This record gives sequence, C-alpha cells and structure tokens, in this order.
Amino acid sequence: LGLIGLLWGCAFLGNAELFLATSGMLVFAFGLAAMSERVGWKVVFARAGWILVGAVIPACGFTIWLACWMDGWEALRGVLGTWSWIVGTEVSGEFFYRRMTGWETPVWSLLAIVRSTGALAFACLAAGYVERWRRGGQPAMIWLVVAAAIGVFALVGSTFPVILQGRSLAAVALCLFGVMVAWRYRAGAAERETVDRLMVWVVLGGLLLAKFAFRPSLAHYGFVLAMPVVVLLIAILWERLPELLCPETGGQTCRTVLALLLVADVLGTLSMTTVNLVQKDVKVGQGADRFFADGGRGANEVAAAVNYLAEKTPTDATVMVLPEGVMLNYLARRTSSTPYVNLCPPEVSMYGEDTIARTMANKPADYIVLVNKDVSEYGKAAFGEVGYGATLMQWVRRHYQVTEVFGSGFTDPTEHGVTILTRRTP
Repeated sequence: LGLIGLLWGCAFLGNAELFLATSGMLVFAFGLAAMSERVGWKVVFARAGWILVGAVIPACGFTIWLACWMDGWEALRGVLGTWSWIVGTEVSGEFFYRRMTGWETPVWSLLAIVRSTGALAFACLAAGYVERWRRGGQPAMIWLVVAAAIGVFALVGSTFPVILQGRSLAAVALCLFGVMVAWRYRAGAAERETVDRLMVWVVLGGLLLAKFAFRPSLAHYGFVLAMPVVVLLIAILWERLPELLCPETGGQTCRTVLALLLVADVLGTLSMTTVNLVQKDVKVGQGADRFFADGGRGANEVAAAVNYLAEKTPTDATVMVLPEGVMLNYLARRTSSTPYVNLCPPEVSMYGEDTIARTMANKPADYIVLVNKDVSEYGKAAFGEVGYGATLMQWVRRHYQVTEVFGSGFTDPTEHGVTILTRRTP
C-alpha cells in the first residue's frame, strides 16, 4: 500500500490528469470495499492512511532537496509545478485545448460521438447477424448483415477505423459502467468481486477521458489517456459480447468477425505509419543522434541549421530558439540562454511575455534562431503578432541582426525556414 501511495505521489508531481483520475479511482475502490461485507470502514481508513503516507513522500522529498539549492518558496513552487499553472493561469482556456477537447464546438462534438458510437454498435450487431445466419441458415439474415455494414460505413464516413472509434470511447465507458452496476446488483458474492475490479478499471478509464470526453482520440492529443478504455473494449469484444449476442451457439463466428475487424483497424493504422515513415528521407544530426525526418516538412532547413550551429559557432555560445525547437540546441550541443525551451502560445500564456522578455534581456543569447512554425492550431497567425510574442520579437529585432537564412525567411509561418541571428555590436 505504501508503494501504491508512492506511485500516486509521483503522479501528483508529474501529471495532473493521471493524478486526478487515480484519485477518483481510489476513492471509488475504497467506497466499494467499505460497502461490501468483506471489509469494514476501519480497515478501509487504515489502508487509505498507508497510501496517503506514501503519497506525501515524493512531494516532501523533492521540496527538501530543491530547498538545498534555492529559496524554500521557490522550491515549493517548483514541486507544485503543473498545479500552479493550472490554478494560477488561464492556459486551460487556450484555443488549442478548447479545440482538442471538443469544447470549442460542443454540438458538433456530440453529433460525432453519436455517429461513432452508432458505427461501433452497427459493427457489433453485424458480427452477431453473421453468426446467426451461418448457424441458422436464414437467407433473410444476410440482408440484415449488408444493411448493418452499410450503416457502419455511412456513420463513420469512411471505411477506417471500424471498431477502434476514438470518438465513441466516452460513451463506451459510460455504457460499460451502467452495465456493470446492473451486473453487480444481480451477481452473487463470488462473482461480485470480479465485477468490482472491472468497475474500478472503468472508473479509471472514464476519469482519464474526462478532460476530452467530447473528443477522445486514438491518433492525436490524449491517446495515452484513452488506452484503459480501449483495452477493456477489446477484451469485452473478444470475451463477453459474442456470448451475449449469440448465447445459443457460444458466439465463435461472431468473435472471429470482430477479431478480423480489429485486425483490419490495426493494419490500417500500421499502413498509415508506414506511409509516414517512407516520407522521412532526410538525415538530421550525426552519430547516435541521427534520425530521419520529412523533407517536405522542413527537415532540410533544420538539418542545415544544425550543421551551421555545430560548425560555425563557438562551442560555448548560447543559443535561443523561437518559438519552438530546443532540439537544435541538443543536436548542435549549444546551451540555451534561458530556462524557456518552448514558447508556443500555451507556454507564453503560462510564463508571461513580459517575464520572458526580462529574462532574455538579463541574459541575452549569443544567437537567436527563428523557426517558421504554423501556429494556426493554437488560434494564432504567427509568432510576433500582437497578443503572441510581439514584445519578444520587437526586442529581438532591436538587438539582433540576420546572419543566415535557410529556406524561407521569418515572414510566412506556412513556409519552411530557419533564420539565424547574431547580436548587434554596440
């Protein structure tokens, strides 16, 4: 229990979503245990106490360790990390997060959830009809299968994916929780323990999805948080659903059809990955740091900038990359002049543009690297516009001059390019 608490405390330090989800899961699990006849409230409180003791160790330990190197309040602020930004800033209201979580267009998000959930339901029913048609030999059943298949493709809007529909995950979690509540009510004492474990898992998965319940995804932002529900969905499709749809025959054919659909989804994902990998044909970096990137997405310009920094700047030179691209520092082995390694709109909102500008002025970099970046996904036109980096770019233009340009200059963020600037002589 102490180890569980220790891991829970580490989640508090590193990831707010994971900490809140596991907190809800623990409360729910202890509530189930207390309501059961197996464990009383005293035992529940004792076990919860051990977990809480373990949970405070990481925060206290890191606060003490950091206090050895900095002011105590600064150490505490560093330990709170994510929480201070969530509570003390409006970063969660940024356009990027509203769009990626589905709250920017809630009506369309709900319609997409309904469509995706309907496609999943149609696919499952089609698999069940295949079993009944094959076993019962009813000619009319094949038309139901065809109708179900057409329904799937009409609802999805394409033929991929069929089963692993990201949009349906929140609805799946909610439905599974309701089914398990009813199952637990009817289950005997021996079976109830198994149901409780599954319910705890569903609660964890559902809470992890809460941040972007309107727009869960398996291919973009938040895909890791979706995995618990995905794993449970696959297990149910393989183990339970075929038996429920075809209780007379055991559902073996239904299970096979669902498995084939899952394999098709996986193969489709692998094919997309293969297409992306084939396009990565430009070598960036040297030796153990070498990797390949897409030449059509600015890899040539980045590779040229890395070579320039590594070969034509002093080894002790400091480099600051704006608005994003600390990988250039690493590949060229050049130290950044500030602690701000990423200045996309959320980071600028968190740290404050004036604070960043003061830090840059107090410790100016020897070189400034401007990387063209399309920030339209954040609801911005370009770095340097009013409301996003204007103060920073004004300071850069006053104190630095262009030395080298690779690709397009720093004028059009939709064109790939890297601009290197050096400090003006007084």
